[in-house]
Parts: sequence; structure tokens; C-alpha cells
Amino acid sequence: MPDAEAGAHIAGATVQGPARAGSLLVVVTVKESHPAGLDRFLQALSTPTSPTYHHYLSAAQFDAEFGGPTSAYRGLTRFFQSYGVARMTTYADRLTLTFEATPAQLQQIFHVSIVRFRLGDQSYVAALGAPRLPASLAGSVAAVEGLSTYSALQIHPAGLGSVSRVAPPLSSGTVRSASGYLPPANVGGVQLEYAPDFQIAYDEPSLFNASGYPSSAVIATILWAGTNTSGTAVGPFDPSDVYAFYNETLPAGEPHPHLYGVPLNGAAAPGVSASYDQ
Repeated sequence: MPDAEAGAHIAGATVQGPARAGSLLVVVTVKESHPAGLDRFLQALSTPTSPTYHHYLSAAQFDAEFGGPTSAYRGLTRFFQSYGVARMTTYADRLTLTFEATPAQLQQIFHVSIVRFRLGDQSYVAALGAPRLPASLAGSVAAVEGLSTYSALQIHPAGLGSVSRVAPPLSSGTVRSASGYLPPANVGGVQLEYAPDFQIAYDEPSLFNASGYPSSAVIATILWAGTNTSGTAVGPFDPSDVYAFYNETLPAGEPHPHLYGVPLNGAAAPGVSASYDQ
């Protein structure tokens, strides 16, 4: 299989020795059973003159028709389990397998060396060489990811100014969504869409149930900050407004994101100065 992950071939990176104990989350992507048939189906689905125009399949129908090969998926599952990997997760579409494994296990499974690298201030682990699987299984695998913790994205504190976590208000307010997701909100005949609505639309709850809530994702948003007509500095947002939105819309039990304000070039910090922004 091709060595698609960065880390071992980065210019300037130096080997520091074998990877230490711990575990890596590995994602194995399986090839579709009928890729050409899927292309034809999708084209017909969006062609008005096609007899199957907008004739959608259920999730179960789609998985049965276009998911990964059943025999290959079972073979891969048994193969990885034979090495004692942890937290293996299988999926109905048979296109993905995830599991956690130690560097020692991964070296046995994929016939690679997992070593520590250093590049400037960044320390990471990566595989030396392309991952290999038995010939009877390798042909069904599209990609293996997770053998490297290298990231090309880095934060440069000198260019950010002062970074501070924005604390939630002392009173968290009333969680209206204690029994689950809120019903769709309508104002003037127009349905409003909140973040949880998109969780339902994209079936994210099934991912949360299978793998838990994400704990290390980072989203950066660039917001305006300046002065109002009276010359008073105005921050980008009021933390109380954001946390109140979480309390009002997110289902009970779903963890709230943490907010961090990063004022640039002397801009005002988040605070009540932005409480009237919409």
C-alpha cells in the first residue's frame, strides 16, 4: 500500500529513537464493492431525465449495494483482532475500520517501524516505510491512516498576542434541551437552523454513540473587533451570549466547546462590550 502519511519524509526531521509506549488511533478505509456502479447511480440520481431521478436509497439499501466487500471486511476485522488491538469499531457500510494499537502491535501488523521524530519544537511519531498487509487483504484496502502524529499546522504564539480562555458565566442558565434536541424553531414562517439541527441532518448522534464526543478538535474563527460610533472599544463577542446559546440548544449531556479569545494588534478582548451584537 502507498505510504501516504507525512512525517518520515519531512526535510529536517531527525529520528529520536523507537516510539514510546502508548497507543495510536488507526483508520483503515476499505474499497467500495462497486465503484463504477456507484458512479452510475449518483449520476442517474441527479439527472432529471433518468427514471431513477431522486429515487434515493435507504441507508441499509445503500450499504448492501455499495458498501465494502463483506468477506474482505470480515477478514480484515479478524486479522486486526488477532493482534489484540483495542477499541475496534466496525461500521454498517463496511468502508471503515478503526482501532487503537501500540507501536509494537502496529509494527507487527503493518511491517513498519514506528519511531519518534523531532522537527524544530515539534515531536511526533511516524512509520518508516509503507504499511504492508497480506496479499489476500491488501487489495481491498484503500488507505491506512493514523501511523503518524505529524501535523503541518502549527500555532505561532508570537504572532497571536495574548491567548486566554474565556470562562463561562457563573450561572449556566436553564438547559431547555434536557429531554433531547429542540424542535425546529420558526420565526415569521421561516424555520431557523441551529447547530444541533445539522447534527441530526448529518446523523452525527450515531457517531457520538459509537465513538464518543470529539475532545481534541479545534475550530478557529476570525471575528471583527473595533470601536463603535462613540469611540468605545468593542470586542468580537460576549462569552455569556455564546454559552447561553449552548445551554439553550445543545442536548443534555453533550459537552460544550471551550472558547479562547486571541486579540490581534491591540484589538479588544471578548466581553460585555459586544453584548448587543447580533
